[in-house]
Amino acid sequence: MKKIVIILILIFTLSLISCNKDKKEKEDFEFIEKEKIEETLSTFYIKVEMLNVSGKTSTFRIVENENNVYYEYNDTLYLIEKENNILYSIDDESKIKLLEQQKEFDYQSNKNTVIDLLGEHIEKVDNSYQKSTNNVLVNDFNCISYELNKKVDNKNYSKSIYYIDDTTGFCFKQYSEVCSLGNKKTSSWEVKEYYTDSLKIEQFFSKYDDYTVEIAPLEFDVWPTTGLGALLPECPNGKFMFGIDYGENALISVNEITLLQVKNYASTLVNYGFNPGKGGTNLGGQYVFITYNSDFVMVRLSYASDDYTLAIKIIKSTEAEINKELSKI
Repeated sequence: MKKIVIILILIFTLSLISCNKDKKEKEDFEFIEKEKIEETLSTFYIKVEMLNVSGKTSTFRIVENENNVYYEYNDTLYLIEKENNILYSIDDESKIKLLEQQKEFDYQSNKNTVIDLLGEHIEKVDNSYQKSTNNVLVNDFNCISYELNKKVDNKNYSKSIYYIDDTTGFCFKQYSEVCSLGNKKTSSWEVKEYYTDSLKIEQFFSKYDDYTVEIAPLEFDVWPTTGLGALLPECPNGKFMFGIDYGENALISVNEITLLQVKNYASTLVNYGFNPGKGGTNLGGQYVFITYNSDFVMVRLSYASDDYTLAIKIIKSTEAEINKELSKI
């Protein structure tokens, strides 16, 4: 099972200017407690844009309510049904929800990262920062800025600014700038959208009710122990390349195998509920062997002697289709 923890890689050297090791005594500023931020984020919508020190911009979005979580990072889109932790990959263009069978998504870890961002100022801003006298607009949010400047000369300095929303007490923007010997690097993250309107969030999730559900194929980098591939014995010869199972059919690829080894493998399938089958060379010069079991699951071995490659196709079929394939040999 592949476990996905796409921890929003936001701590991208923003800590070039993190806490001052020579901090003064505890700050006089009154900030929200981090626990309060977590309590607020039960039903919420947030979109954040990030700029790292190399100049690359990326965006993530998280939407959550009692039943669902939506996660978007650049081109990665996931929908999670929280009750059973069911994960879908989303294709908005085709309106498809692809049910993932081999992935898990740790949405709590990603949410914790959001909480850390919104509360980043709590531990880092002390009374060495200068508080703005007027509010600063960050998108649609009225914020109070806290700025720290350290300067040696025009070629060597650092700047750190936190923008705190005056309604929620959350940090909605952080900007860092460091100049060393005239080489300036900047990084930032910024909340572009944020709201907790439960009705709007319910409407956001409701559109996915009409998406078509498809099942993601099973992918294997060792011989399959589940799905159609598990009906066959592991091939004792050659080098396993990959396996993929679409539910109704599956494909296994084996390299570095000889024709004799393929024929020997084909002969063992009778011990796994398949009939003796039929083999021969087709017009393309490939050796083909076909067999099937009582459930009309057909197995087709195709061997290419020029590159010593064996393709094993396993297909849920019918008696008529199997007879049609056998007649071609």
